[in-house]
Amino acid sequence: MTLPATKTELLAALEAAGLAPRKGLGQHFLVDGNMLRAIVGAAEIAPGDLVLEVGPGPGLLTRHLLEAGAEVVACEIDAGFVRFLRDHAPPSAPLELVHADLLDGKRRLAPAILKALQARLAAPRPRRPPGGHGRLKVVGNIPYNISTPIICNLLESGLPIERMVFTVQREVADRLLAPPGARAYGIISVVAGLLAATRLLRPVPASVFWPRPRVESALVAISPRPRTATGEGTGYRAVTRVARAIFEHRRKTLANALRLAGIAPRSGALEAAIIAAGIDPGVRGERLDIPALARLASALGPVARG
Repeated sequence: MTLPATKTELLAALEAAGLAPRKGLGQHFLVDGNMLRAIVGAAEIAPGDLVLEVGPGPGLLTRHLLEAGAEVVACEIDAGFVRFLRDHAPPSAPLELVHADLLDGKRRLAPAILKALQARLAAPRPRRPPGGHGRLKVVGNIPYNISTPIICNLLESGLPIERMVFTVQREVADRLLAPPGARAYGIISVVAGLLAATRLLRPVPASVFWPRPRVESALVAISPRPRTATGEGTGYRAVTRVARAIFEHRRKTLANALRLAGIAPRSGALEAAIIAAGIDPGVRGERLDIPALARLASALGPVARG
């Protein structure tokens, strides 16, 4: 048997295996060949690249990754589709299946995934043809209800990720790219802005999925950069702690939001620190861009780091 290549092949194979998409896991499978090839192209997959595929499901994208010459670590939470992939993937394929949730409590990547990737990254790599990159890429049609923690945890993981390409709900794409003051501006906007360059590649119509989702989708490319690139030399932890405090109390003024979050220097010094950062204490924090957040974290000093 081989991995399915078309929707027709997929439907027949799933019927034979007694499998179907599970609504509770947000399973909507990409079945359009042009879109699958677009993802591989956008991720710039080259022979010898190591790819983490998030939620491979029945393996249509997996097949394209393998055909592009990638070595694939595929993380799948659904035991039925883990069996399906094991039954249908060619035995000689450079494919490692990890039956796990990618996230461990939504706070970090699952240890099984980190172990698999670190082992692959540490192992001697085969000689690659000219142009082969051999670095880590991440791709996937990721469940819409956990897109934000998946992206944040991958960016914060410290893994040597060169590029990530995902299909996400359009609302998630808007949050990734939102400017300060916009309704969509939030912690994922700040995390992505600090740790990566993000591009909206194209809208993704519902017709390329089976079953069709009821929401609009988009294809995004995320290119991580060093965690220290905050623009002000302030630590990542301090900047994101201040940002989380602000967005947890986004209807409050900046000074009140910080007080409510327990981020305040000695009595009477909070407003002085905000002013020292060149910010009006009465402004709402959701209007602050990343350089302003970095200045504020620096002015607050140790209390911002927690």
